[in-house]
Amino acid sequence: MSSRILLVDDEPKILRGLRRVLSDDQSAWDVSTAGGADEALVRMRQIDFDAVVTDANMPGRDGFALLADFEAIHSEFSDPAGRAVEAECPS
Repeated sequence: MSSRILLVDDEPKILRGLRRVLSDDQSAWDVSTAGGADEALVRMRQIDFDAVVTDANMPGRDGFALLADFEAIHSEFSDPAGRAVEAECPS
């Protein structure tokens, strides 16, 4: 069974690139995308995702608030091993 991953970003080019990279190995990942936190919340309530990869800085609800909602919806991720890691990309 493939792991279900939700990618969330307000920039369509970023979503397409991440999806392309993760979809190269069709057997390992079932990739869904959302263009923002509100859309992601709807999907999280419909589908039991194994992981969420989100942009930290999005208009409206940011990625950190979204991950807190993910933990609330999927309580198995309230373990510190399942917490988010922030990464900075060099400019």
